Amino acid sequence: MLQHIEPFSRMQSVAEVWSYLSNALTQLGFPFTHYTVTRVLESDSVAMPCDKITLSNLPHGLIERFRLGDLSQTAPLHRWLNEHGGVSSLERVFNDWDRGALSPREIATLTAFLERGHLAAYGISLHHIAPRHQGTIVLGAPVGMTQPELDLIWDRHHAQAIALASLAQMRIASLPFGGGLLPLTQRQREVLECISAGKSTAEIAEILKISAPTVEKHLRLARSTLGVRTTAQAIVLASLRNQIFIAEPRPLPGEISGSRAA
Repeated sequence: MLQHIEPFSRMQSVAEVWSYLSNALTQLGFPFTHYTVTRVLESDSVAMPCDKITLSNLPHGLIERFRLGDLSQTAPLHRWLNEHGGVSSLERVFNDWDRGALSPREIATLTAFLERGHLAAYGISLHHIAPRHQGTIVLGAPVGMTQPELDLIWDRHHAQAIALASLAQMRIASLPFGGGLLPLTQRQREVLECISAGKSTAEIAEILKISAPTVEKHLRLARSTLGVRTTAQAIVLASLRNQIFIAEPRPLPGEISGSRAA
């Protein structure tokens, strides 16, 4: 397991983490993986989901059958993991079906998987791995494999599978999600970072060698990009999303770095 820690520590994007994770799980005997993680702005008085990503290598037919984001709502194994945590297999879902505990939408989702030969799976809750990040991952068996057959693989490799999923969750929690999120410009990041350090508009203008109205412009654009009303909200949300206080990628040898706009 130690050989996986160093590669995860070097990864700089969610795509890198996902590629490594899905390949490693396939080698363990779990060729199909469906992973969701939600960033949550949480306190004692409020819990507000901010961003969600879904990563999946399910067959194209199932991806077409379901919008990926819906599976975390309609797949009974995802629902159980969100409600109870821990680890569960599809056997628990079958038991719930037998006693009439599944909703019509859950039955429809489960039936679609069974009709395509996806008969067995294990699910892992990752809610406890990283603060403010709720995640679930479902590991699917090869097509046609039954749950008792997958149980034998799980008995041999469950510790490594759980560790891999946990490492991925921790690394993703430290990275910008990307995807559909609008990125902050470098100037927008800089003014938010200066505000969070207690600098005034005049001080920021002096530090960045721009005018005070330009500082206000970038603060306004940052709030608009993040979809919030106040600068305080912008700082909290940008920090949660790992969009501020991040190191700029260093140019590769021979690469010319871009210039900044005022």
